[in-house]
Amino acid sequence: MPVMITLDSGRTVDAAIPENATLVADTIDKLRASITTAEQDATAAEAAAAKATATADELREQLDAERAKTTDAALQARISAITATRDAARKIAGAEFTCDSMDIMTIKREALKVAKPTTDWADKADMYVEARFDAAIESADAAPADNGQLRKLAADGATIVKPTDDEAPQSAYQKFKNTQANAWKGE
Repeated sequence: MPVMITLDSGRTVDAAIPENATLVADTIDKLRASITTAEQDATAAEAAAAKATATADELREQLDAERAKTTDAALQARISAITATRDAARKIAGAEFTCDSMDIMTIKREALKVAKPTTDWADKADMYVEARFDAAIESADAAPADNGQLRKLAADGATIVKPTDDEAPQSAYQKFKNTQANAWKGE
């Protein structure tokens, strides 16, 4: 009894014949390989789609975060923070302190550079700069209100003044001799 099978090519063959059975088996193996390849392609496409969706979600979150930074309230808060930092920096570095930067850490570093010029503030960690800035503000708040006059006084005290010959310091003996020599004048 003949067993008729239609192949994928559209050809009908009798599977009872051994040569045809091999042809049928080869065709079935090719179809299975095609199905496996198609399943693998579908899995890869699903993975790529999932990755693209994740990337799109991440970019959407970044966009939302950047949009949040540009709201009126966020901009007002940023301006207030910069203004407060500049005011605090003037307490540390003096009323004449200016800094064009809009970065709060840069303002703090510049103020500390004026107050303590021997320290290289550029290579210090942000947390260290924050702590030193806060400590300097506390010191400025505890000091008298006119910090500029105290700085001038300290600078003047550190200046070495050399007396002229007329102002040369006299020994106690020399002063005594001068007073005795001029005593008759009534001075």
